[in-house]
Amino acid sequence: FWKADGITVPFSEIESPDALPQPWYGEKLNIDHGNVEEFTSYSEILNNKRQILVYTPPNYSINHSPYHFLLLFDGLIFEEISKVSSIFDNLIADEKIPPIIAIKVQNFMDTSLARRARELPPNPKFVEYITKELLPWVHDNFNITTNPSQSVIAGLSYGGIASTYIAFKHPEIFGNVLSMSGGFSWSPGVEYWLTRIRELEDFERWWSEEDEREGEWLARQFAQT
Repeated sequence: FWKADGITVPFSEIESPDALPQPWYGEKLNIDHGNVEEFTSYSEILNNKRQILVYTPPNYSINHSPYHFLLLFDGLIFEEISKVSSIFDNLIADEKIPPIIAIKVQNFMDTSLARRARELPPNPKFVEYITKELLPWVHDNFNITTNPSQSVIAGLSYGGIASTYIAFKHPEIFGNVLSMSGGFSWSPGVEYWLTRIRELEDFERWWSEEDEREGEWLARQFAQT
């Protein structure tokens, strides 16, 4: 067991001898490689700053037609643990995806993950930061598309619900969502431990005012649209 993100997420990994091959995972030396640059993004809206990693594909050019792009939350996890930039290189080399630009957003900035828990569950201020501060900066500095059908927003857990919520609010920007185990049990005003404890089969049922605030909040927003 170890901490996958260096902070709070322990897990173990088992791979059997008959596991299917993962041809796009891991760095390959016989293909062209993209480039990863690190930036610091300052937000007046959120009054904070964060690390941003930007992947550009092999032979990136400002004279190329605008590139498809991916915005990915918890970027450092995907970069350090999943080696996602190598996966992009491999998929592009095999022509499984077009050349893309990936904006990897760092969301855990303290050991308690409190800031991540404030920002990623549907948060209008964080949506403003992404759409009014971060993406305009990306457009000014990188050759990315404005076509929503060629853009993807993605994340894991809270990053998954954040991706869905931002695309729901701004379909003119994001036409595709990759929500990996999205934290859709979240709803406004419900403490995380209350959401989790209801999932325990052997816990005695009780009623509280919090029960009036059901989990499937975001699903209801879709249904009402």
